[in-house]
Amino acid sequence: MRVRVRYCGGCNPRYDRAALARRLPGAFPGLEFVFGAAGGPCGREVLVCGCERRCARPSPGARAFVLCAPAGWDALCRWLRAQGEEQGQETAKGAERIALDDAL
Repeated sequence: MRVRVRYCGGCNPRYDRAALARRLPGAFPGLEFVFGAAGGPCGREVLVCGCERRCARPSPGARAFVLCAPAGWDALCRWLRAQGEEQGQETAKGAERIALDDAL
């Protein structure tokens, strides 16, 4: 699963947003993290905001988690695990359909 990581404008950062975001690939080695706008479309996004204003907005159609303080790390981890499990179920269902189509 690919997850885009984007940042707010940084007008009022209260913590080191980039340092926290850099922890993601090590914490979730099974996920592919794309930082910034490069890398094509991603269905999931992590919006790393520097304060409670949460001025970053998700891309149209993307499922997003807004992280606005280091205290939100555990909730972000739970969300990413749930997204990965859901993606795995969708992939498994797709494989089942392909196998069924091949059998027919």
